[in-house]
Amino acid sequence: MKYLGLFLVILSMSCLNAQTSTWSKIQEFDLPENAVWHSDVIGNLFVADKDRLTKIDTNGTKLYSQSIKSLGRISRIESINALKIILFSEEQQLIAFTDNTLTSIQGMMSLSELGFGYVTMIAASNQPNKIWVFDQINSKITLFDLSNTKQSQEVDNLRGLLKSKEITRMEERDGKLFLSDNEHQLFILDTYGSLIDLHKLGMEAQFELMDRTILLINDGRIEEYDLISRKKTQIDLPFTKFDKVQWRTPFLYVEESQVLSKYKRKLAD
Repeated sequence: MKYLGLFLVILSMSCLNAQTSTWSKIQEFDLPENAVWHSDVIGNLFVADKDRLTKIDTNGTKLYSQSIKSLGRISRIESINALKIILFSEEQQLIAFTDNTLTSIQGMMSLSELGFGYVTMIAASNQPNKIWVFDQINSKITLFDLSNTKQSQEVDNLRGLLKSKEITRMEERDGKLFLSDNEHQLFILDTYGSLIDLHKLGMEAQFELMDRTILLINDGRIEEYDLISRKKTQIDLPFTKFDKVQWRTPFLYVEESQVLSKYKRKLAD
């Protein structure tokens, strides 16, 4: 199923004008079928094949590989920082944590035992020891405190608050929570769950966050969307097909047909 990506990138105001980009392919990796992957902020790659997690450094060298059978199939990988990784199994409703060597730490967390109905999404928070959890059944988001569950914040009746049918993506950046839905809307909430901004994107998309600029990706096109001016600028791409993408300045990771390619973007002077 084609992944439609939307993500925020660090670019200066001068980049909002139509500038030509040149792309060079840096690396290429083969992926297992139905693999889940994630790049952390410094460019390390984490690839999950069912219950097995592998870490690949920025030079393309496989550093560690670990099987976490009690977790089951890994459905999402999140990096809190370069030293701590969160693994989420939607199938088992479990969360696990590893350090930068993929050694398990903190033990396993059962979301069902913590009172959640059915969690479909998690997102790392910039706040220490906290993660966002989306409970689809109860239409609730929780800023979950891993060290003290009594300190967790909840926003109930999320669909009613946003007047949205289905939340498709959740991410936090710089003290703001970003949510997208199946009606091509982007919601921005503060850490207390209050809606502070709404964008009608005009296309179906998921997203990743960096700064104030959004890259809308659809059918081989990228349009750069500024959150303040709400203007779009088309960006040239070195490819036309993809299954999933992720941006890590200045690199773009592109998955196509079980091959993960790493491109570097350079803006023309």
